[in-house]
Amino acid sequence: MRTTTLVAFGLALLVNANTTSAVPIFMTVLDNVGTELGGLTFRDGDVANYEPTTDTATLFFSEDLIAPSADLTALHIMPNGDIILSVLFNNRTLGGLTFNDGDLVRYNPNTDTATIFGISEASFTDAGNPDISAVYVRANGNILVSTLGDHTLGGLAYTDGDIIEYDPVNDTGTLLVAESAIFDDGDGDIDALHLLPNGNYVLSATLDETISGTLFGDGDLVEYNPGSDTASLFFNEGLFTDGVNSHDVNGVWVAPEPSALALLALGGAMLLNRRRR
Repeated sequence: MRTTTLVAFGLALLVNANTTSAVPIFMTVLDNVGTELGGLTFRDGDVANYEPTTDTATLFFSEDLIAPSADLTALHIMPNGDIILSVLFNNRTLGGLTFNDGDLVRYNPNTDTATIFGISEASFTDAGNPDISAVYVRANGNILVSTLGDHTLGGLAYTDGDIIEYDPVNDTGTLLVAESAIFDDGDGDIDALHLLPNGNYVLSATLDETISGTLFGDGDLVEYNPGSDTASLFFNEGLFTDGVNSHDVNGVWVAPEPSALALLALGGAMLLNRRRR
């Protein structure tokens, strides 16, 4: 029995040579060219659920639920299975809600309803047109966010590659990590973001970027430690198997421990059922 377990563990290590995650990674991509990962072909408005231990992926959210279809540019999954997202274009409808690319949307797959969550285009007080490019929601309701342009949110003026924390209750913004600290050349855009329990960030950039002395592709996910200013590969874009030389990860959420995934599986099943109607 123990020998079998050790062999299985060794095989899992081999499968995970291109990722350090032992739990599922939920992701969206920029490319709408038949992206394939773990045997799943998906589009830029879909969310794929990738299982590193088996190198398999399933469809968690379908862009068919959004009318007209749109790229997902930001992704977070709440503990109850609700999905926080933003899209690239204006005047999109999901779950009965029409919204723009500067809005954050909370979608309930159980009721097929959606509401604005925490940040709307009106939350930004500068004259620009905001595009939300990355999001993570803390347990206290504060929102970690990055945008494609320089903006002002909650009284904080920041640049496009910064990670800021927004308190929607008090309408205050705080700079967490500046783009000048993350990117070796001081300039880069973040288009995927997740905060790990150890305080490290899982992130991806819109272009190939050098972080802490290492060049990463825009289809890689990077684990960045802001305390030590070190970075390591979390997910390798080489895991995409459709033959395209480059992919761009556009949103990410890393699952909790496996025991907490049952609710997400239920939500995913309900989304697929809605897609088939």
